[in-house]
Amino acid sequence: HLGECERGLGNHKGALSYTGELALTRGNLPLAEQRLAALRPLCPGGCKEVSDLELAINRFKAEGSRRP
Repeated sequence: HLGECERGLGNHKGALSYTGELALTRGNLPLAEQRLAALRPLCPGGCKEVSDLELAINRFKAEGSRRP
């Protein structure tokens, strides 16, 4: 459950990225963006987790404009 996972996220890049993408599957863009904001300081030079979540958010936004 997403709520149960939130307490233990801390600085775990994989968990932050995963829960951000999970939030998008539930239509929760603000939570995904919060996860991305939490990830960025952990990856000052960039990392796969940031890139993956950025891509997922951008896709969600592009697809959202075409949703009924």
